Amino acid sequence: MGILNNRKADVDNSPNGDTANLLASQVIGEQSRLKFLYRLIILLHDSDMTNDEKVDFAFRNDTNQDVLKKGMDIFNSYARGGIELLYEKFTEGATTKDDYIERISEIVAEFADLYDIK
Repeated sequence: MGILNNRKADVDNSPNGDTANLLASQVIGEQSRLKFLYRLIILLHDSDMTNDEKVDFAFRNDTNQDVLKKGMDIFNSYARGGIELLYEKFTEGATTKDDYIERISEIVAEFADLYDIK
């Protein structure tokens, strides 16, 4: 959602911020999808790199720790931006359980229409 909406977010280190954890098994189970998304985000990310440099960055620098850290920072900033966007959409104007369910239904329908998903 972050890359689709050109939305990035910085790390929230505030003591009162919401937190969530992913289990390693969940990440490992989605490793191929995450790698695909990482590469896609690097290729689509608006930067001063040429297309050839982006391809090198996304596919050929897997072992360079500096490049990998920079790439993960980009990937994670879009992930956080997407989470923020979804949170705003889910909670905007919602106060009751029914409101939240209605918002979720609207968002899913909007996404399906936008990307022609049946």
